[in-house]
Amino acid sequence: MDETIARRIHRVNQACSENESDLLAVELPLTIESEGRTILHTQCSPGMVGELVVGALYTEGIINLSSDIRGVIIDRGEHDLRARVGLSPSSNRLLDIRAKKPDADIIGLVRPHRQPPPEARFTPSMLNTMMRTMEGKQSVFPQTGATHSAALFDAHGFMLAHAEDLGRHNALDKAFGAVFAAGDTHKASVAMVTSRISYEVCRKAVSARLRCLAGISAATSMAVDWAERHDLTLVGRLRGGRMNVYCHPERIRLKDDSQDAWENGVA
Repeated sequence: MDETIARRIHRVNQACSENESDLLAVELPLTIESEGRTILHTQCSPGMVGELVVGALYTEGIINLSSDIRGVIIDRGEHDLRARVGLSPSSNRLLDIRAKKPDADIIGLVRPHRQPPPEARFTPSMLNTMMRTMEGKQSVFPQTGATHSAALFDAHGFMLAHAEDLGRHNALDKAFGAVFAAGDTHKASVAMVTSRISYEVCRKAVSARLRCLAGISAATSMAVDWAERHDLTLVGRLRGGRMNVYCHPERIRLKDDSQDAWENGVA
């Protein structure tokens, strides 16, 4: 299914108007269901829908192992998308818990002892290179200006997955879905996003036990609080060699690599 569609528009410049063709990003409602019950409803871009479904289930803690997914069937209608998911008994029990207690810590139930990726440190140059690598993979945004991007990298800066979507959280879920399908979730260490860093985006990074989350825009107060609490290095306004490090700066390696570099104001 195409992710863009052409529409005629009136392009106005000062007092002049021209009738032109423009490309719009396609937006469709998606419903994810399992055994007749709705798990999630969202608006999304129609690309990488299978990855979006798997990634959303993963970052919500509903699935943890490849065996938790018994199958995904995508029904593509003209005006909507519907995903029917087969889940393991353990995943269905987690859905039951979430239905009864929406605020239950599902992640804490399924990943309390999961090892995070190896500890890592990143230079500003590494983070900027990751951001440029992600931006270089964008295809829908240059045509429409309407999508967000997200990418996952390992501790050495190798890109594991990239995705675009109208929703910033959807883009990240798609990237996680691609990494989950490849069996590489244990390698993911850094997430890059082109959006602001909201609590929702931060929560997904924490659920996957990432070491660092970085974005072009700024972070919100709830995102910073969550990252600080869960040992996630949070970086915003990453552009042109400059960045804001909101918490856990010990993972950012500066030119002066002494342990007290941050305390001495080298940053």
